[in-house]
Amino acid sequence: MEAEGRGGRFNFTVDDPDALWNEVKDLAVIVEPLFDTPYGTRKFTIADPDGNERGFVRNG
Repeated sequence: MEAEGRGGRFNFTVDDPDALWNEVKDLAVIVEPLFDTPYGTRKFTIADPDGNERGFVRNG
């Protein structure tokens, strides 16, 4: 019997998450919209067709 997977989460550091957000927000399944975290980063997360979450973050 094969276990059903849940996918994974991958985070990528980018220079300008705002510009990338504007490019993909209308084309992707949004998990977390663009926001500032309490610990000084700016990020958003989308889902890919396989159910993986892809986070894009700029460190403070």
